[in-house]
Amino acid sequence: MTEDWEAATEEERLRALPFIFATFKLFENAWFQRQQGTLGDEQWQGWDATFAPIFIAQASRPGGAVRHPAFASGFRSEHLEGKRNRSRR
Repeated sequence: MTEDWEAATEEERLRALPFIFATFKLFENAWFQRQQGTLGDEQWQGWDATFAPIFIAQASRPGGAVRHPAFASGFRSEHLEGKRNRSRR
């Protein structure tokens, strides 16, 4: 597979999408655990530092995967949109 999404073939993109979606859902689950207080600060900071930049980049693309209704609106707006807005300052 290629690291450049724009240069990827349609077949490469179709193969990658399930992995991307599963990763996003895993991060969403960690976010829910953090909201409930079951995920500690140190664990959350690792998740956040690793995955938030990926989500911010995806959200800025037209039709970004994190805008998909399969993800909780609170996860999309409170965490990801807030991060993206702070990164632009």
